[in-house]
Amino acid sequence: MGLIFDGGQLTATQLCRIRLDPAEHDMWAVHDLTTWQELMAPRAFARLDATHT
Repeated sequence: MGLIFDGGQLTATQLCRIRLDPAEHDMWAVHDLTTWQELMAPRAFARLDATHT
């Protein structure tokens, strides 16, 4: 199962406050759709792109 969480548009201050559990995650990223398309597998990007309005 794959889930996409739409947290809306976050401000720079909100982004700076993101803290991840290091036992589960080692990074997070914010990119525009063009960059995500370059980074993601085609099937995964198609799902992301379908959620963009």
